[in-house]
Amino acid sequence: MFSFLRILSIAALCTVLSLPAQAQSGVERHLGPIANFVQLGQNGAWTSAADDTWYTLTNDGALGEVQYFWASQPDFETRDFRVAVNVYTRPANGDLSHAGLLCHYRDPERYLGVTIASDGGVYSFIRNPEGLNVIPSEGVQARLDGSDVLELQVQGNQAAVFLNGTQALGIEIGGNGPTRNMGILAAGSGVAAFTGMTIR
Repeated sequence: MFSFLRILSIAALCTVLSLPAQAQSGVERHLGPIANFVQLGQNGAWTSAADDTWYTLTNDGALGEVQYFWASQPDFETRDFRVAVNVYTRPANGDLSHAGLLCHYRDPERYLGVTIASDGGVYSFIRNPEGLNVIPSEGVQARLDGSDVLELQVQGNQAAVFLNGTQALGIEIGGNGPTRNMGILAAGSGVAAFTGMTIR
């Protein structure tokens, strides 16, 4: 069972974060479009870090926690878009770990996430006021060797999730369609790692 850990809004991040230039440039390599809105260091159960290879979120103790960072993308507000990231995840404490993309963020009780998990599966995280629904896909498996690319393609109210070029999920987004608020998501305990994030 996943619980909501903490949401760091853009306004809060702009206020409280002043990352060293060298550290920020490392984050930029991995998370380009949202690099200014993520964190390095300790945040609740999670520790964030960046090296030459990955931006990582690590949770060694608290089971079932969710952490994410997001940024608004107003340039994409009136058109379809694709967001992709190279992801890797490794579990700890016997918990399933997840690493993936967050999109369609409206508030802490309404968002959509798509992840790969440490069992190799692809999952959707659908958060609404009733709770968090984590749904596995069928027929597509992650390699879990650091080479997996997770991509979300949004056309109108339809979102298609691809893993390494193969479609894993299709999701219909209700209401007024998707917001262009997107980012990264980690869940469970262990390591979630990200690099090469692009939005187009």
